[in-house]
Amino acid sequence: MQSRAVRRIHSARLIVTGIVFAHLGSASVAKPARHPAPLLFHEQGGAFVSARQGLRIELTPEQALIAPAGSVPLRIKLAGAARAELMGEDPLPLLRGNFSGNLSELWRTGIREFRKIRYREAYPGIDVVFYGNGDDIEYDFVLAPGADVSLVRVQFPDARRLSIRKEGSLEVGLGRQRALQRKPVAWQLRGGVRAPVDVRYRLAGNSTAGFVLGDYDRLQPVVIDPVLVYGTYVGGASRDEIRATVRDKAGRLYLAGVTSSWNFMDPYRNATNRLGAMKGADVFVLVIDPALQGPASLIYAFLLGGEDADEPNAIAVDDRGRIYVAGITASKTFPTTANAYQRTFGGAQDAFLSVFDPALSGLGALKYSTYLGGADVDEARVLSVDANGNVFLAGRTISSAFPLKNAVQATFALGLPVSGTASSSSGSGAGNTPAPGSYDVFVCKLNPELDGPLSLLYSTFLGGANNDEPAAMQVDRAGMIYVAGKTSSINFPLINGYRSVLGGVYDGFLAEINPFASGGSSLLYSTVTGGNKHDEITHMALDQAGAVYIAGRTTSTNFAGEKAFRSAYAGAVDVFLAKVSPITRGVDSLEYSTYFGGAASDEIKAMTLDAAGNVYIAGNSSSSNFPLKDGFQPALSGGQDAFLAVFNPAANGTASLLYASYLGGRNNEEVTAVSVDSVGNIYVAGYTGSADFPLQKAVQSGFGGGNTDGFLAKFGAVANRQAGLLFSTFLGGNANDEVSALSVDETGAITVVGNTSSGNFPSLGTPLVNGFGGGSADVFLATMSLCEFDARLANDSFPVLGGRGRLSVSTTNDCQWSVTPDAPWLSLPEVSTGRGNADVVFAVSANGREPARSGRLSVAGKSLTVKQEGVSAQFTATPNPVRVCDGTGRGSTTLTWQTQNVTEVALRVGSATGASLGNFGPAGSYPTDKWVSNGLLFYLVNVSPGLSTDAVLAVQQVDVNAAGCGIGLGPQVYQNGIVNSASLQPGPIAPGSLFAIFGENLGQKAESAAVLPLTTVLAGTRVYAGGQAVPLTYVSPTQINAQLPWNLPMGQTTLEVVDWKSEHSIIRLFQTVPAALGLFTRGTRKAVVQNADGTANDPANPAPGGSILTAYLTGQGELSISIPDGAASPVQPGALPRRKITATLAGTEIRVLYAGMAPGLVGILQVNFQTPSLPPGTYELKFFADDNESNIAFLTVN
Repeated sequence: MQSRAVRRIHSARLIVTGIVFAHLGSASVAKPARHPAPLLFHEQGGAFVSARQGLRIELTPEQALIAPAGSVPLRIKLAGAARAELMGEDPLPLLRGNFSGNLSELWRTGIREFRKIRYREAYPGIDVVFYGNGDDIEYDFVLAPGADVSLVRVQFPDARRLSIRKEGSLEVGLGRQRALQRKPVAWQLRGGVRAPVDVRYRLAGNSTAGFVLGDYDRLQPVVIDPVLVYGTYVGGASRDEIRATVRDKAGRLYLAGVTSSWNFMDPYRNATNRLGAMKGADVFVLVIDPALQGPASLIYAFLLGGEDADEPNAIAVDDRGRIYVAGITASKTFPTTANAYQRTFGGAQDAFLSVFDPALSGLGALKYSTYLGGADVDEARVLSVDANGNVFLAGRTISSAFPLKNAVQATFALGLPVSGTASSSSGSGAGNTPAPGSYDVFVCKLNPELDGPLSLLYSTFLGGANNDEPAAMQVDRAGMIYVAGKTSSINFPLINGYRSVLGGVYDGFLAEINPFASGGSSLLYSTVTGGNKHDEITHMALDQAGAVYIAGRTTSTNFAGEKAFRSAYAGAVDVFLAKVSPITRGVDSLEYSTYFGGAASDEIKAMTLDAAGNVYIAGNSSSSNFPLKDGFQPALSGGQDAFLAVFNPAANGTASLLYASYLGGRNNEEVTAVSVDSVGNIYVAGYTGSADFPLQKAVQSGFGGGNTDGFLAKFGAVANRQAGLLFSTFLGGNANDEVSALSVDETGAITVVGNTSSGNFPSLGTPLVNGFGGGSADVFLATMSLCEFDARLANDSFPVLGGRGRLSVSTTNDCQWSVTPDAPWLSLPEVSTGRGNADVVFAVSANGREPARSGRLSVAGKSLTVKQEGVSAQFTATPNPVRVCDGTGRGSTTLTWQTQNVTEVALRVGSATGASLGNFGPAGSYPTDKWVSNGLLFYLVNVSPGLSTDAVLAVQQVDVNAAGCGIGLGPQVYQNGIVNSASLQPGPIAPGSLFAIFGENLGQKAESAAVLPLTTVLAGTRVYAGGQAVPLTYVSPTQINAQLPWNLPMGQTTLEVVDWKSEHSIIRLFQTVPAALGLFTRGTRKAVVQNADGTANDPANPAPGGSILTAYLTGQGELSISIPDGAASPVQPGALPRRKITATLAGTEIRVLYAGMAPGLVGILQVNFQTPSLPPGTYELKFFADDNESNIAFLTVN
C-alpha cells in the first residue's frame, strides 16, 4: 500500500455531461447558450448532497444516487469495495444558514459547502472523488502506484443490461431510458506531460463494468477518465426578486430579497419547503464581495421565513458587520428569538425585524428576531441603524393595539371613530372623514441587545383620521428621527412647521421625533407640504448641517414656492423639491421649494446629495417641454424618457438649477437609482425598452431583445462643467431585465443589482451562478470598472528640509481623479484633481521638530507612501530646581543640549519667541542666571538655515525652591498638580474637558461660578492655558476647577495662574491630546452612576441586573457640533462625541445605548448603558473613547 501523501496527487475521472436519459434517437431541441452553477455538496444526515434545478445527487457510503427530475434515477455502487469513509474537500469559505419556521430545533446554521467529496480507501490504494465541472458530474478514481485496477467494479444496480458499443462507450439500459458512458481515456504524467495509456471497459455481469489497461509503468500513477453523459441548468423554479440593498465600508454588498422558488438555495431549506410546500415567499439575504470571483464571492447567505408569505422591505449593516432586515410577514411560524420583544403573531400581517451576526456560529447567528404588530395589518417599510446598534423603523399600521412606548400619539387615528369614505374638496381638505382601513404611520426605536420588553425603547403612532403612510426615514447623529410621507388626515399632528393646514386630497408630511423624550415632548417638528390636490413626499435626505431635503410628486396648482426655480405648476404631474431646516421652526423653516417639470407627467424615482449640498434627482418624464440646462439630450425621444437634474438649493430662482437632461430612446425608460462619486461623476440606472437608447463606450452595445434591458449611464461632474454622457450601456438578455439599485466605490467601480427573466443574461469573469434559474425571474449582480488607474512616485524619500516631488497618474477612458494627502506636511501646491494622464506636483514641508515621519498620497483607491527624515533633541538643566534664599530671587543653572539632523539652534527665555540667549551649534551647554524667583521656561529652537519657520525642539522648565527662606511667593502650582477633574489623575487633558489645579495661594477665597456661560475670573484669579483664558467653575486657595478651551492645539501646553494681586505662578507644562477620558468617582473610587430610578449607585443601593444606568465622564474630545468655551451643552441638536464610546464591566464589554454631552452642563459626557445579568457584587467599570480608556471605578449590581 502506498502512502497517502503519494496517492493524493493522482486522479482518474468519470465525467457526466450533455443530455441525459433522453430516449435514444429522439429529436434534439435547441436551447439558449447557458452556463451552469458550480456543483457544491453539503453534509446531511451522514451523506453529502448536491441539488440544482433538475438534478439531485446524494453520496452515501453505500452508493451514489444521481436523480434527474422526470427521469429514472441512476444508482452507482462500487462492487466489492470496503465501506469507505466520506470526506468533504476544497471547502468554500462561506457558511450558510436557514431560519425557517419558529422551531429553532429545525433551523440550520453553519452549513459548510465542499467542491469535492472523497471516498477514502474504497479499494486498497484507490480513492474515489466526486466533483463538478460545469455541466459535468465527475467521479475520479485516485490510484496509487501499484494499485490493482482489476479491483474496480462499477455497478449500476437498476440497469437491465449493459453493453459496450463499437466506438467503446458503455450503454446503461434503464428500461425505456438509457444512459451513455463515453469511451474512457487514461494517461500517466511523464516529465509533466500526459502520456496516453490504452484503456477500455470490460463487462463483469449484467449490471457491472470494470476497466482493462494496456501497457503502463506500474511504479507510476495512472489516470482513467470515462465520461457519463448528463446535462442540467441552475436556478430557482419561480420568481426571485431584490427588494433592498446596502454597501458597507469594505465594498461588500448586502442584498435582501424575496424568493418563491422552492429550490432557491435548495440545500438550506427544510425538507418540507424543498418538496414545494411553501404557501408564500421567503426572505433571502446574500452578502457578496464583488472583488472576488465565482463561489468565493458569496461570503454569507441565509433564508428567513415561516409557512406563509414573508417579504423584506429594508436592509442595513453596522460597522461590526451585523445585518438588520425588516419587512412584513403573514407567517404564524416566522422565526423569533428568545430575546424578542414580541414572539407571537399579532394577526393578519405583522412587521418583523431580524438581526444577524455573521461572525457568530450556530443558532446564535440570529441574534434577534421579533414580530412587531397588533391584530390587523402592520408593515415595516424603512430601517436605519445608528453607531450604537439602535434600530429605527418606520412603517404603516391599521392595528389599534400596535405596541407603543413613550408615544407622542398613543391612539390609532388620534382616537377618532373610523367610518365613512375618504374625500376632499379641492384646495381646502375640508370634507375629509375617517376612512375604514386607513393607515397610521408608526415610528419605533429598538435595541436588539436588550431582552424582551426592554428592547422596545420608543414606539408611537403618527397620523390622523384618514390615511397616513411613510416613504422615507433618516436618523441624525444626535439620534433624532426624521420621517416623511403622505397624509390625507386633516387632524395629522403638527407642531412648529411651516404649514399647519392640509391643503388637498393628500399632502406630504415631514416630522422630527426625539425618541429620548416621551409623550408630546417627543414630537419636535411636524409640517405638511402641498397644495390643493395630491402631493406626497417620496424621497428624503439629510446634510451635515441638519437640513432636510424632501422631494416627491404634486398635482397641485398652488404648491408653495421659496426661492423657486419654477413657481408655477406645469401640468399633469410635476416633481417638487424642497429644503427644510426643522431647527429654525415655523414658516422660516422652509428655505427652498420649487416645482420641476413640463406639461405632461414627470416623476422623481431617485435622489442623493453631495458634500457641497447639491441635490441630484433622477426620474421619468413624458413632457416635451421638460426644463433643460446644458443637457446631453435636448429633446424627448419617446413616450417616456429618463431625466437627470442637479440643483443647488442655496441659490435663488433659475440659478438653482445646475444641470438637467433627458436620457432615452424611442420607447420608454424607467429610472431606479442615482449616485454620485467623490469627484462629482453622476451615475443613473434603470431599465429601457428602447433599442436606440443612447450608448457611449458600452459594455453591451446591442439591445438584448426582450421587452426591457437594464441600463447604466455615467455623466461627468457638473461642478467642472463636464456633465456630458461619459458612459452608457445596455445590460440584459432576450427577456425582461431591470436594474433596481447601484453603488459606486471610491475607485469608481460600479455595482448594479436587479432582476432578470433572460436565459442569456450576459456574464463575465467567474460568476457566482452562471445560468438562469428557469423561473419567471432571477436576481443578478454585475460589477463594472469604467476606469483603471495607475499612480507612481518619482521620488518617495525627502530630507529634513523637505522639497517637491512628482506623482504621475495614468487612467483609461479619460477618467477623473483626485489626489488626497493624509498629513498636514504634504500639500498639493498646483492641482489636486484632473482627468486622464497627468503629473501632479506635491510639496513636503521642512521637518524642523519631529522624528522621521511618513504620510500617504491617495488617488483612486491607491495609496503611495512618502517618507521624510526627522530631527531629535535632548535638553536638560542642572541644577533644577535651584534653591534661592538671598532675597533676590535669582539663581543659576546650566542648560545642555544634543541634537540630530540640526545645524543651528537658539536658546530663548519664556516663550518660543522670547528673549534670546544666542544662537549655537547642534550640541553644547550654556550657564545662565537670568531668571526670577518663580521660575522660567527655556526653549531650544531649531533655526537651521533652510527652515521657513523656527521650530521648537524641546522646552525645559526650571523651578525655584525657596522653602524656609522667608521669600514671598505668588500662586504655586504643584508638580503633577494638573489633573483630570473626573479621575483626579495627572496626565494629558483633552480640549473641552474639565480639569483641576492643585497648589497654594491659588485664590483669595473660595468662590463658585454662579451663572452660565462660565466666567474666566473667580475670586480675582485667572488661569491661562496656551495663552488662552480658561473658563472657571471654582477657585479656592488650594484648588481651581476649570474647563480647557475647545480650540487648544495638540501638544505641549503651558499653564499659568495669575492671582488677585496679579502675581504669576511658575509656568507648568502639560500635554493637550485629542481624548483623555475620565470617569467621575466619589469616595473610595465609586463610580458616579445613576441607577434606573435616578438614585446614586452604591453598595447599599445596587443596580438591578439588566437595568439601564447613566454614568458621567469628561475628556471625550471633539464633538459633532461646536460649543463655545464655558457654555452649557444644548438639548438640540445633541452634542455627540466623534469617537465611539464603549464600556466594560468586569472586563467584559457591555452595551452603550447613548453617549452625548449632558444638556445644561459644561464639559460633562453622559453615557447610558445597560448592566448585564451578573451575580450580586461590586465590579470594575471602565469606558473607552475609541482606543483611549478611562480610569477604573466600581459599580455595584444586584
